[in-house]
Amino acid sequence: MPWLECILTFVLSFGVFRRTKELRVIHGLLLGILAGLAGLVVVLCVRGHLSLRGFVILILMVALGWLGGLCAQKWPAKT
Repeated sequence: MPWLECILTFVLSFGVFRRTKELRVIHGLLLGILAGLAGLVVVLCVRGHLSLRGFVILILMVALGWLGGLCAQKWPAKT
């Protein structure tokens, strides 16, 4: 269910990094990279090769992590 992974990447990066005060976009990007790499490892273990669809989902997860951090930067930090 790659769509669930993508939604969770955005929601978690937005929710978690809203609580931090600085570097939210960088942290969101790093979370997206980690989520994408975790999904990549699963795909490679199950299928044995990376398809175009898997690569697009990897890029999408990185972009959604970055977007979650960017959106979290717009709101004041929660304490």
